[in-house]
Parts: sequence; structure tokens; C-alpha cells
Amino acid sequence: RMDVRQLGAARSMDSLETLYATFAPLRTSGGRNLVYSGQYLADQLKDDTLRRRWMARSLVGMPDSARDMAVFLASVPTFREEGMEQLRQLLSDPDLARMVVRPLGRTAAAQQRAVDDMRRSLYSALGRALIARGTTAAALDTLRLASEGTWDPTAFPGLARSYLLAGDTLSAMRMRARQSVDGRTSLARRDSLDRAGRAQVGA
Repeated sequence: RMDVRQLGAARSMDSLETLYATFAPLRTSGGRNLVYSGQYLADQLKDDTLRRRWMARSLVGMPDSARDMAVFLASVPTFREEGMEQLRQLLSDPDLARMVVRPLGRTAAAQQRAVDDMRRSLYSALGRALIARGTTAAALDTLRLASEGTWDPTAFPGLARSYLLAGDTLSAMRMRARQSVDGRTSLARRDSLDRAGRAQVGA
């Protein structure tokens, strides 16, 4: 049974659905705001089907929409198995590189790094889904694939959290150590990571 807040959200959602049906496809900033509102209301209503619908709408015309949708589905319990299968299909796709847009002026080496980073992000998402499903051994194998051969400080925090969820404290500490020594990490963040590491080892 819906409370007053949810009833209001449901009525607003009905209005957004009408607007979307009238004005789609949405290519203006106002249209994007409508989609973002739909996503927000779907979250408020805790309706996974609505969340999926508005997520798909938000990705229309995006070159990496297949990746983003697979990652999203794998993160939602209702669609986890479907999302995991899509992640596996993407990882086995020989044309995966086509999904990474190459800006003008980017070197071939930099483009390859971007493709490798995307592949690792897919492994990371698959690892998180495997943890959520309780398949810890497979999750750890997958997370290792996500962390191999990379030095991307934006990936380290998520990998550290995933390793902790899987019960691999040592690997989590390694990810935090990588983040700590990276020159782009602020001094405050380094101190925080150092305190967290000391607490884990009881120092």
C-alpha cells in the first residue's frame, strides 16, 4: 500500500509518462531533465521495472549504452542474472573497442588504454554482481581480472570495497595502498586511507 509521498510520486510519474510519449525522442536539455526526473521518481517508488525503463530512455543515442545498461541491470537484484549475462557477452565481444569513442587527437596508445579501462570496469561490475549473488570464489577471480595491469585511481576505491565485501582484506588493502601512493590523491585522502589501513591490521 502506498503512503502519501508515494501516491504523489506515482501521479507525477503518470504525468512524466504522458510527456515522454508526446515529446520523445528527447534531445534538448529540457528533455534530459524530464528523463532524470523519471529516474528519480522510479527510485522513489522502488519500482525496478520503472527504473529499467527510464534508464533505457536515458541511454538513447549513447555509444556505450549497452555497457551502461548491463552494469545497471547487474546492480539490481531483480535483473542481476540478465545483467551478468550481458556483461559476459560484452567481455567476449571482439568488437568491444567500437564502444569506446575516440576523441579527435587521442593517440592509438591512449585509445587502447581507454578500451582496457572499459574492459576492467565490466569485470568490476561482474565481480560486484557475483559477490551479491554469493559466488565469492568466482567474484574474486573476476575482480583480479579487473585490477590487473591498471593504474587508475578512480577504480581503486570501488575495487577495495568489492574485495572487502568478498572477504579479501589483503587485496582491499593493496587497492588502498595504490590509491594512497598515487600523486593525484590528496593529502587528506591519503591520511584517511592510512588510518583505515592501520585499523584493519590493528596498528
